[in-house]
Amino acid sequence: MSASLSARAVLLIAGLAGLVAPRAAAQAEQTAPGRSAYVLVRGAVAGVEGDSKSTFDDTGAGLGLEAGVRLSPRWAVALAWWAQDLPSLAQGFRIDGRVTGQGSQAYQGQALVRAHLLATTGRSWSPFVEAGLAVVTGQGTDAARNQAGDGTVWGFGPVGGLGLDVALSPRLGLRAGVQSTVVVPDVALDGADPSAFAREPTPPSGALADNIGYDVLTNVGVGVRYALPLRRPATLPRPGPPPLAETHGDAPAPTAPEPPPSEPATSVATASGRSPAGEPEPDAEAPTPAVEPAPEVTHLTCPTELAPGEEGAFAVAATAATSTTWDWGDGSTGARARHAFDTSGTYTVTATVQTAGGEASESCLVTVATTVAPTEITACRATPSPAALGKAITVEAETYGADTVSVDLGDGAEADALPTRHEYGRTGTFTVTVVATGAGGQDTCTTTVTVEDPSCAASLAPVRFKAGGTDLTAGAMTTLDAAADLLGRCSAVCLSIDGYATRAEGGAALAQQRADAVMFYLIGQGVEADRLQTSGPGGESVEDAGSPHRVEVSAGSCAGF
Repeated sequence: MSASLSARAVLLIAGLAGLVAPRAAAQAEQTAPGRSAYVLVRGAVAGVEGDSKSTFDDTGAGLGLEAGVRLSPRWAVALAWWAQDLPSLAQGFRIDGRVTGQGSQAYQGQALVRAHLLATTGRSWSPFVEAGLAVVTGQGTDAARNQAGDGTVWGFGPVGGLGLDVALSPRLGLRAGVQSTVVVPDVALDGADPSAFAREPTPPSGALADNIGYDVLTNVGVGVRYALPLRRPATLPRPGPPPLAETHGDAPAPTAPEPPPSEPATSVATASGRSPAGEPEPDAEAPTPAVEPAPEVTHLTCPTELAPGEEGAFAVAATAATSTTWDWGDGSTGARARHAFDTSGTYTVTATVQTAGGEASESCLVTVATTVAPTEITACRATPSPAALGKAITVEAETYGADTVSVDLGDGAEADALPTRHEYGRTGTFTVTVVATGAGGQDTCTTTVTVEDPSCAASLAPVRFKAGGTDLTAGAMTTLDAAADLLGRCSAVCLSIDGYATRAEGGAALAQQRADAVMFYLIGQGVEADRLQTSGPGGESVEDAGSPHRVEVSAGSCAGF
């Protein structure tokens, strides 16, 4: 089969489909197809992948014929045959030092199983996937593989594909898809077998090297499908009694004689097969009534969660249905596809569709639960802040859905009610944490409170030094002991230590040494070093003839220190 002939076949099939599609689509039944037999004629663009060949570097064409049975709306089985013209197979291969060529034709027979993914009522199209096995052979394999042409080489392999099936009418449809076949051994197509001949990686001009043991055939095409149902069609009802003979004037119309009560009514036929009244005699055999197939549920939609009293919407799709009954699992049934459950729980909802041919059912689970609002704290506060040492503070919070509360006051004390009052035994900044717990979970809120000692604001006397000296006097130590006691009581207080000296006695250097002497003494009294800060402006900024030999100690908040 030449490439031009295959291409014309593809164009012919596509043209026929274009002519019949508009008229057939107007008559298409929007239902999932039932059991039927069908034939499919299709054309395709074809290619082969393997060795140095590439699927679409030198494409060919293919013509296919398929016969199958649609077992149900979802499943079909089929036998298919392909004839393909693949120019890349005729390029030749380098085998044992010589270049061999072959014909470009390839043939394959297939056994397929096809799954239609969306074959439901109300849809005339469905995507599909297919899989199966194939037997493959190509022209020219005898001479290339066996040297003397001892016999045809057959290949085997799996088939896989996917595509779209469109029903234009109950019998006519279009199908488009892509399909690939893996062929083993390699020699079955290209006539060269890497296991039988020496591999030569550098082929001469115009020849390819065969270095792998399989090929892949690929078809991309479209076809026309014609189907015949596999059930007996409904027959027409028996004709009624013959009409009365026509009368004229006042003469009574003749009537057929009634049979005796003991004998069944019969018809008298003449030799010509007509009744005495001149009408055709009905058939002797009664018609066989049509058998309607049982329905199949294809899809069931249910809400997974509802609140008590909340109405949910349900839906069921089936291949055919004359009526639908819902069993809600709470002791009630109905035909309406909406329902509300009164109490919490898990319910099994069953939809049953009925036709004259039978019924089918499908079930789902619905959970009905009371919606619980989350437990929440919208605000928490501690007042007053700052608070004086020894004075009570009040902790308050606004909660919703809380069954219990707990309050961590930040100094080791706790409370289990709101509002709550508390007195702190020391100064500082404390973090207050409120936790609310309820059916809706848990929520947390934090706030801070600062506790101050009024005596912490007391001013400290300067520390005096002898001229030119850095040693602490007894009076200086007394002053610094009072400063250490203040820091011990007031945890939020820090000290700035500024040394002074005249320029004549050493200026800024001596001033810094005096400030350091004060700092080291306080550290020795148990004061944390990070609560002390020193500087020595000395003679650069201070000239006080009355008391230049001193250190100023200032108490302040540790915030930002």
